[in-house]
Amino acid sequence: MGREISEGIEGAVTGDRVNCVSHMLYADDLGLTTNDPSEMQTMLNKLRTYAEERIDCEHGQVGGGSF
Repeated sequence: MGREISEGIEGAVTGDRVNCVSHMLYADDLGLTTNDPSEMQTMLNKLRTYAEERIDCEHGQVGGGSF
């Protein structure tokens, strides 16, 4: 999921200014990072689309399974 959302995004500059971090995954959490507000909005829009395609809030279903 993180790669789909951060595709084409530079991400936040790290200490060495060579490597950038666009997202971090830990257990069931996703952290999005960037230094550019427009890139953050792009990732949030992609995340919303991703969630809308996979979560059925009316029936409590995620990808065919139940909560």
